[in-house]
Amino acid sequence: MSTQKLLILTILFSLAACTPAATATPTATLDLSTPMAQTAQAQTQLAADAQATSDAQATIDSANATGTAEVINGTATALMAQTETKATSQTRNTQTAATKQAGTQQAIASQTAQAQPMLDLLVSLQSEGYLVETAGQYFRLADHSQEQAKLNYLDVSPTFLAPSNFVIRVDIGYESASTTADWWNSSCGFLFRVNAADNDFYQAVLSLDGNVEFRRWNNGQGNTLQTKFFAKMATPNGSFELVLVVEDTWTTILIDGVMVVRWEDRSYSEGLLFYTLTSGTNKDFGTRCSFTNTDLWELEN
Repeated sequence: MSTQKLLILTILFSLAACTPAATATPTATLDLSTPMAQTAQAQTQLAADAQATSDAQATIDSANATGTAEVINGTATALMAQTETKATSQTRNTQTAATKQAGTQQAIASQTAQAQPMLDLLVSLQSEGYLVETAGQYFRLADHSQEQAKLNYLDVSPTFLAPSNFVIRVDIGYESASTTADWWNSSCGFLFRVNAADNDFYQAVLSLDGNVEFRRWNNGQGNTLQTKFFAKMATPNGSFELVLVVEDTWTTILIDGVMVVRWEDRSYSEGLLFYTLTSGTNKDFGTRCSFTNTDLWELEN
């Protein structure tokens, strides 16, 4: 296993270990007074200037709220808040540089067997009209898993990357500790173009009721831009392939090779990328999402 992957795994483990229990709020308004703190330390050597970076501690605050199905699907019951300090920014930049450096060493994708399927996917997406440009850079992300046992809780975990335009392809395995969970609110996917300071971002997920949802969050308020039914999902566990295409103002979501959601929105143009899940049960481990074979193509445009 590479040093970069070990570093990311160590950071993710630290994040999980340092996450305190969240306090539910009885209203649909995000309670910023009860954040979920995530702390990470990162140290790496940048080959570009051969200068050791200093240790920096990052604090990522995310808050949560609970609510009914009407609240979840209409206004907002769960949202992430972040406070980006100088140390946070330094850590994120360090992690991004380290990840890109490792990716660059393997990223002439046409010469990499690992990246060839991604190249084939890009050609297919372009021929189908879901992608205009294909020039970019390839990254293979380390496998990742997260779980949460708080009903209607939005759980997040950083990738330490901030691609503006990208294609990501991932195999997602899901599990629920309950056979009677809120399937409409048990989901796996991504948050992208996250502006931590303003609490703005996009959310792209597949819920276990079979609906794919593309949602825009603005200052803690959620607005569903498009929801479409994909198929009946196996419960309480199963798997699916997710492809997320983000290019300029267009977002396209494919599940198991089928285009389900395609929507144009001009609100946000850049920001961070996060893994995310929503928990549909309080039982045992709750809802678990595992992200494997994650290929990211960061577009140049």
